[in-house]
Amino acid sequence: VLKDAIGRDPIERIRLAVRAHLEVTLRDSNHASAAIRTLGQLPTEIREKQLVEQRRYGDLWRHLIAEGVEAGQVDPGKSMSAMRMLALGALNWIPEWWNPQHGSLEDIIETAEKFILDGLKA
Repeated sequence: VLKDAIGRDPIERIRLAVRAHLEVTLRDSNHASAAIRTLGQLPTEIREKQLVEQRRYGDLWRHLIAEGVEAGQVDPGKSMSAMRMLALGALNWIPEWWNPQHGSLEDIIETAEKFILDGLKA
């Protein structure tokens, strides 16, 4: 999905990042979902390695949001840190409550895209 982001405007890149995050955590990888849930319970040396990856992922989102602000598509009057943490927090919590018997993967992805993008837009 993120390969499709090349050459797109910043808000579209954020939408594609939301989609990729949910496709991985809800469809493609039980590991990704488990890693989100258990980070605080890992032994220190494993947790440190995981935190490196988590920070890199956070940096990706920081960059996406900053590009959106620079392009005038993301509200510059809001805290970029808070926007990033709220978006990732919402996305990371979805595996805890989503049940495919109550709505399709596509439905939840489209809802999350709208929810997050509406919250970020200038």
